[in-house]
Amino acid sequence: MTNRWAVELKGTEADLQYWRDALKPEFDPFVSDRKCGDRILLALEAKKFQGAVNSIELMDIADVLIRVVNGVFFSDGNPTDVIAGRALEILPDGSIRSHYVIRAGTCEIFLPRVRVNGVGQAIDSEGNLIIQPREPSFVQKAIALAERHLLLQEALIELSPTSDWHSLYRVFEMLMANSATKQLRSTNKRKRFSRSANTNGTRHRLKPEEKFDNPQSIMDARVFIADWLADALRL
Repeated sequence: MTNRWAVELKGTEADLQYWRDALKPEFDPFVSDRKCGDRILLALEAKKFQGAVNSIELMDIADVLIRVVNGVFFSDGNPTDVIAGRALEILPDGSIRSHYVIRAGTCEIFLPRVRVNGVGQAIDSEGNLIIQPREPSFVQKAIALAERHLLLQEALIELSPTSDWHSLYRVFEMLMANSATKQLRSTNKRKRFSRSANTNGTRHRLKPEEKFDNPQSIMDARVFIADWLADALRL
């Protein structure tokens, strides 16, 4: 039996718990609590990790996946700021060998948000609980869809709670490039976003007489693009 790769996840306890709830062990990718020395850490595992030849290549693959997952959470109205920690090598006996990979990066701080998770149960006509078959979560389904459609994957990587007009416009162009995702928003709503972005000098700075009085704010624009992307992930 060969060793398996995994990646330590780091973030607030609230964010890590949200990943636990969404990335179920029965499906790919998934997270699990792992004992490493005297610590319990949250490990991310994915089929695509197993092709990595070393810890450096593993972390490159993991960085992209983690950014995609953060993008899915944000598009669904629940932003998380989870990052990769150590590379983890899971040995055949279940023990873990950790690898430290030093890379340049940046740090961003987000204000915490309150999240409410709900669980639904179905009951038959006689009041008996109907056991629903387990299936991948929305996040896991979205990850699989994004891997089949690279424009969606790029959009998820681009989108974040701090996206500026340039980033939002790039996601807008990706959504407009596909006829199915384009039709998820009306022409008027698409036009309002485009004119708002151009009013702020994103692509084609409008002439004074072309500007309009009620452009979207950057926060409204982030919500508009995030909601649109979330609907695209449910197609």
